[in-house]
Amino acid sequence: MRLFFAVDLPKETRDRLFDAASGLAGEGVTLVKRENIHITLAFVGETQESRVGRVSSVLHGIDSCGFECRMRGAGSFGRGHGVLFARIAEGGSELAAISGRLSEGLARLGIVETRAFKPHVTIARFGEGAGAKVSEFIRDRSDTDFGGFMCEGVTLKRSVLTSDGPVYSDIIVKPLSSALLPGSSRSPLL
Repeated sequence: MRLFFAVDLPKETRDRLFDAASGLAGEGVTLVKRENIHITLAFVGETQESRVGRVSSVLHGIDSCGFECRMRGAGSFGRGHGVLFARIAEGGSELAAISGRLSEGLARLGIVETRAFKPHVTIARFGEGAGAKVSEFIRDRSDTDFGGFMCEGVTLKRSVLTSDGPVYSDIIVKPLSSALLPGSSRSPLL
């Protein structure tokens, strides 16, 4: 099974990001399904079912408190084919610390992430011929505040690839300490 660790976004935040990018759909741009918008912390990849328990145990090394994430502006990775994303303006260092802990735990299991963690929220994928449209979107939203939310947990997710795109399901959620949270329940911060 294909696994990854992620931070889930509240529905209102996913809606805001999806709606912002919806005008790009088609002509070489594929939006991430609204329900699939998340922050990837570490990609595990194909894993035998017998190892899922060991992979999920990596979450025990996460002892962070909840924190605010805020997204502002857009960017892209790749040329020709790539991803369009919302930038993480606040909470990036906390996300990087959690990603680092996950990567350390995975490395002890022999699973090595080869890409450096860059905090972002993927909102679309694009191919050849969509560069001008994507560049315009990035330029027009260079300082757009897409809002924020309280990051209150880390989730080990399963990804099943289908002809309609990936379908994600939660395997286990590790709540972050609420010591610093003002009592929210992953509510959006506008």
